[in-house]
Amino acid sequence: MAYEIEQRFEHIGTEILEASRNALYINMRYLDVALSGLAWEMTTDISRIGTDGLRLLYEPHYLADLYRKHPMLVNRVYLHIIFHCVFRHILRPCPKDQKRWHLACDVAVESLIDGMHHRSIRMSVSPLRKSLYQELRKELKVLTAEGIYKSLTKRTLTWLEMEAAKKQFVVDDHVFWDSEQEDQKDGD
Repeated sequence: MAYEIEQRFEHIGTEILEASRNALYINMRYLDVALSGLAWEMTTDISRIGTDGLRLLYEPHYLADLYRKHPMLVNRVYLHIIFHCVFRHILRPCPKDQKRWHLACDVAVESLIDGMHHRSIRMSVSPLRKSLYQELRKELKVLTAEGIYKSLTKRTLTWLEMEAAKKQFVVDDHVFWDSEQEDQKDGD
């Protein structure tokens, strides 16, 4: 019985992710290889959705709830993860302040997605996001994770400001990035 339920969850997750990939592909054919580059795997090791660079790992309840809220949200998180892979955020050595680095990667990816005007990912940009993008563009020509990280380290952000920024920009779980970096350090 438990196996059948697990199989059903996996089937639903696959259907949701296939629909998302197809919606993104229709508008962004230039990303065809990237969009189909990750295998999908259901897991309960994380509370959201994330990647290790090879697999898109998802918690089934989180994915179903996100889809129920709006399928466009699944499209955005899928593209968010794809951009982390395309820009190799996962493989870059993490600077001293890991929390700011992960936030910088998320801000860079979300700024790119917010600048795209495809129906499958379009949503209104919050005032907090607009304000941060404007501040960053005063310093940076291109919003890269490295540039955003440098900018964030210059600022003294309170715990509340960091939490507010995380609430705005963090949509995936980066827990698998750390293990990848540990493997690189060990030479594996």
